[in-house]
Amino acid sequence: MISAFVLSQIFALISFVFDLASFQCRDRTHTLLLLSIAQAFAGAHFFLLDATTAGTILLLSSTRFFIGIFTTKKLVMYIFIALILVVGFITVGQAYDLLPVVGGILGTLGAFSSNKKRMRQFFMGGTSTAIIFNILIFSPVAIVSELFFLSSNLLSYWRFYIRKNIN
Repeated sequence: MISAFVLSQIFALISFVFDLASFQCRDRTHTLLLLSIAQAFAGAHFFLLDATTAGTILLLSSTRFFIGIFTTKKLVMYIFIALILVVGFITVGQAYDLLPVVGGILGTLGAFSSNKKRMRQFFMGGTSTAIIFNILIFSPVAIVSELFFLSSNLLSYWRFYIRKNIN
């Protein structure tokens, strides 16, 4: 019988694969659909680790990406931020449970940002909170996955915004 921990790591790996696939899509709809699926697996991964706050927030993120296929209205952003705060209020049991709340809000702000530079900054902040959280709850695949995304985002940020100003 497979343990909940091993299954959680398999789900985290599946999430990572869907995230990677989303990077290869040119079409916004396909990108958001793959991100939605990735977040659903990531949420299930956290539920298997008894990280209810993170699991619920990632299921909200999955829903946010799916709804993002159909709308980019700021009202929707505010609804998701409010839902994240409600989830946090209801489910936070440990101080470190606040990290997914902060990360969820930063991710939502990034997802609805029309400024690409600001979007990357929000995503870097959200990813950083996820790395710390994954270290605290010990999810090795999620740690590596988030480190990969942060590194990729930092490299892109450097290429698009910093190197351009150096030359």
